[in-house]
Amino acid sequence: MPTSRSASPGGADATPPGRVTPSSASTNPVVPTVDLSLPEVDRSALQSTLDILTSLVERLEAHESLASDHSHLQRAYRDQQRRIRDLEQEVRDGYAAAAPFVAFCQRRYDTARQEREDARTALADCQEALADRLDNAHELEDLRVRFARA
Repeated sequence: MPTSRSASPGGADATPPGRVTPSSASTNPVVPTVDLSLPEVDRSALQSTLDILTSLVERLEAHESLASDHSHLQRAYRDQQRRIRDLEQEVRDGYAAAAPFVAFCQRRYDTARQEREDARTALADCQEALADRLDNAHELEDLRVRFARA
């Protein structure tokens, strides 16, 4: 701690420590004297502390970078989820708008399919009848030929 010494011998006109009067400041300046003894610096401890602090700063910067990336990814995820909801709603709206037409087309398809099956059945019946008639025609022709010879 600094100590101040008064310039007057015997201390008759001495001022209290820490206080300087204009007359004493101009005539005898007070010069503080301090004996400093600095402890020796442990350089290895100082270097290890500096390394630890450097490591902490690097980790803090990495953490801030990761936090920034994380918030960016969260925003992107929320945007994608919003886009998915919008697209799903668009699909639902499209389905709701197309449902009557799809039902109409399905009824027409079912009707056409049934008509086709009916036509196939009728065709099979006609082909069977034609085959019977052709057989009958061949039999008649054979009978004509036989009666024509007789």
